[in-house]
Amino acid sequence: YQRRVRGMNMETSTNLEKFAFSHDRTSVINQLIQGTEEWYCFNLLHQLNNYKESSRDQIKASLESFRAQYPRSEALSQLNARFLFLDFDKTEQGKNELFDFLQRSYNLSFKDEKEVSHGSATPSKFPNKLNQDEISWDTLL
Repeated sequence: YQRRVRGMNMETSTNLEKFAFSHDRTSVINQLIQGTEEWYCFNLLHQLNNYKESSRDQIKASLESFRAQYPRSEALSQLNARFLFLDFDKTEQGKNELFDFLQRSYNLSFKDEKEVSHGSATPSKFPNKLNQDEISWDTLL
């Protein structure tokens, strides 16, 4: 009998505990068998936890390797989503990739964006800023 925890067996949950509480997470990753789904998960999670713009290409390469080995992995889609959210404000490409991901994953549509014609924008009849004098603490109290 193997107890399942969110798709993980007992050995995986033990490794998760080791990974979570370790001061040297790389040593925990090195104890895993390279190329297994578990190794990809922990390796990518470690890379994402230490995300820097300079590591962007390395993380994308790791995600692609994971996708090639385990295309239907639930962990892959979760880690990919985490990467997209971490990366969205770094580059225009990152922003576009996140919006594409959200549209595909959640069937979202952004077609209701306000269209503004160049040079002839009509002013809105509703204010787009709150009057600070009307919402100050002194006025409200």
